[in-house]
Amino acid sequence: MWKILLLAAVIGGAAYWAIKNIDVKPDAGPSLGFSGYSKGLIQAENKAKNVMHADNLATARNAVEKYYGEKGSYPASLQVLVDGFYLDRIPNSIQYDPATGQITETP
Repeated sequence: MWKILLLAAVIGGAAYWAIKNIDVKPDAGPSLGFSGYSKGLIQAENKAKNVMHADNLATARNAVEKYYGEKGSYPASLQVLVDGFYLDRIPNSIQYDPATGQITETP
């Protein structure tokens, strides 16, 4: 008998927790209180992308400057830097101007 009462208390507590933690949003429907957790994950992912993008820009700029220092001219393309082992790969979301050697973000 006590096992049934314990089971009922556990189920009742879980049901109370689920009902208490439902967030009802007019446009999104109900969720079980994970909205703050999801926002935190999205913010962390966006921050990681920004850091990676900034690192890609810095790496490409350093490779162009190193090439310029060794060859006395800017590379004709970023592929020249990959072929010459200045870069491992061409980073996404950047533009390169071979006339000036300038690396910029793509909008």
